[in-house]
Amino acid sequence: MTIEICMGSSCYVRGNRDLLAALEQFLETEGLSDRVALKGCLCTDCCGQGPNVIIDGEIYHEAAPGSIIDLLRSRFGAKTEGQ
Repeated sequence: MTIEICMGSSCYVRGNRDLLAALEQFLETEGLSDRVALKGCLCTDCCGQGPNVIIDGEIYHEAAPGSIIDLLRSRFGAKTEGQ
């Protein structure tokens, strides 16, 4: 799986740094670092909807750490918080 986080200035202001930190911690804690390539990408041209994340070619707008982590948990069959 490949996760690309938009590194444009608008996405930065909208919280991509917090998202990156949360994803790095999640992948390490869950032992998924070797199964997921996490990298930055150039502007996705969706600045008003950031932060933007691309997971295996599919773009997600207004990507909050909790919602993206829940999405990853569902894809990997892990429990979401509160379960």
